[in-house]
Amino acid sequence: MSRFYSLLCLLGCFATSTNAQVIWADPVFPTESDAVTIYFDATEGTGGLANCNCDVYLHTGGHHEPEHGAK
Repeated sequence: MSRFYSLLCLLGCFATSTNAQVIWADPVFPTESDAVTIYFDATEGTGGLANCNCDVYLHTGGHHEPEHGAK
């Protein structure tokens, strides 16, 4: 019975956390050719950017392989 309550608690925590996302993308599962819009809810999380009238820059961590012979 305690296993049932543990699972119920875990599912309840998961269900409430899915609606409180700080960052999400549209489409959810993009393909290589899709345009992706990334949303950021500044009022969630720590709220450090809430009411910030400023530019925010995003680094995606892209990686580029140099051509043969290039340094």
